[in-house]
Amino acid sequence: MNKAAVIEKVIENLQQQADEIQAAIDYAYQEARSSPSATESASDGRRREQQQMAAAHEATKNKLENAPKILKGLDPAKEPSKPGIGSLIKNTSLDNQWYFIVPYGGGKKIIMGDETVITLAPDSPLGQKLLKIK
Repeated sequence: MNKAAVIEKVIENLQQQADEIQAAIDYAYQEARSSPSATESASDGRRREQQQMAAAHEATKNKLENAPKILKGLDPAKEPSKPGIGSLIKNTSLDNQWYFIVPYGGGKKIIMGDETVITLAPDSPLGQKLLKIK
């Protein structure tokens, strides 16, 4: 498996996720602005909920935008001495599946030719399990 190609595809996927989150942010802010400005407490609550939703999406987007920066700093020719972010693991003890540990935004399937690589965040249950196996 070509780790450099995996990193490139994962970065592309993370950037796509960030773009999708941006659409959700724009929508939430638009909904907050378009909420009726009546004196009803329900409209104020709706506006506040939409603003909170947009803020939460922005935090997610920031993490998704930071993840490629971390991955670009990796040397694809080197495998970390201890499994962690940037590790490309073929898990023969569980399911013979390829996994790539990402800083954030795991759970995506990346098709690499005739094989699939699943991205995992280190704090996911399977990510934690794989990090202990290797």
